Amino acid sequence: MKKLLGVMLAAVVCSTVALPAFAVENEFGGYWRTRGITMQDFSGRDTGTDGYVDTRTRLYYTAKFSDKFKFVNKFEIDTVWGDDDGGDIGADGKDKSFEIKNSYADFNVGDHNFKVGIQPGKIARGFLIDDDFSGITMTCKVGSVLVPFMWMKVEEDDINDAKIIKNTETIPNVTPAKTYPERDYFAVAPVFNISESLSLNPYLFYDKEQGTDTGMFYLGADINAKVDNMTAWGTFIYETGDRNDDDVSAFLVAAGADAGLVHGQVFYATGEEATADDEWNEFGLTFSAGTGQTYYWSEIMGEGIFDGTRSNNSPGTGVTNIMAANLGVTVKPMPKLTLSGDIWYAQLAEERNVNGSMEDELGIEIDLKATYMVLDNLKLDVVAAYLMAGDATGEEDPIEIGTQLSFSF
Repeated sequence: MKKLLGVMLAAVVCSTVALPAFAVENEFGGYWRTRGITMQDFSGRDTGTDGYVDTRTRLYYTAKFSDKFKFVNKFEIDTVWGDDDGGDIGADGKDKSFEIKNSYADFNVGDHNFKVGIQPGKIARGFLIDDDFSGITMTCKVGSVLVPFMWMKVEEDDINDAKIIKNTETIPNVTPAKTYPERDYFAVAPVFNISESLSLNPYLFYDKEQGTDTGMFYLGADINAKVDNMTAWGTFIYETGDRNDDDVSAFLVAAGADAGLVHGQVFYATGEEATADDEWNEFGLTFSAGTGQTYYWSEIMGEGIFDGTRSNNSPGTGVTNIMAANLGVTVKPMPKLTLSGDIWYAQLAEERNVNGSMEDELGIEIDLKATYMVLDNLKLDVVAAYLMAGDATGEEDPIEIGTQLSFSF
């Protein structure tokens, strides 16, 4: 880890010293957080209490050559306190805890912008994708409208199959099968600013597996509005196409509003019926393996501020087969302190077999959060959440308590 960071720093310094003929503006930034979490009975059974403390560090470096060309890099180091990848006595983080989050060229050719490399992408507020990907984004300016075209590489079959072969070639009598079909996402998502207070963002998203009968289209739109001190939004997505010779027909609808003191939202995503037929009705089939879809909502059922763990049978950030509704309040009793409280109700759109019984109710969740600005750029969040478990979650009520200290620069 130290050698790797040293090489990176040396490369940056050498590039600025050895090439004085090029005017390069070096921009540095980052993000840091440390959080502690305690969770109880997330399985819906009496499984006791689990907890951990972890630290995330993100370091950003951008080489800006001109207003039309820059090279963007973001590096991430994640460490759980007490593990063997940098969190134990002696620290000395290993390569496993180090990630290249972004590395891409961002440049303009005429009125068109290109981003090539490992970059972030977001479509449909995260109901379709909110994640980093390897690919290309070309944004064309058509009058006053920006039209981004995106190609995201999901699977490269030759490379991934070669890894499988290498990992199994020493195992006697094992012939590895091709398990990674060539797979790509394609999307176009223009933004129309109808007025200062109203915008429309339609999009077409296509998921294609080469050499198979699986190809799915997502056609949808986001609308955003602002009236006086209130903001409102809506999203509708229709999913169609083919999956293994079967037709796909599914949808998601969502809406929300925020008036400052009071806020709320509701969303519904179709699920697969218990009786099998020749049509798939579950929304988000593209993302069943966790490839991109990331929409955070409640703290326990929707992974909230402490992402990564969700209660039993909830889809978490991969919104599918669910109906959820929220009402909350936010108050600011003093300049540095913000308090919020939310209540959520959620149930499965289609029942699931839970311990031999068909159930759909996930439960009612209460979330409380306090945010205090310790210093101008140093923030402390304290969260407490309680889920009154429905029959689809289990017999025990999950509880979560956590705190997070963070800053960005």
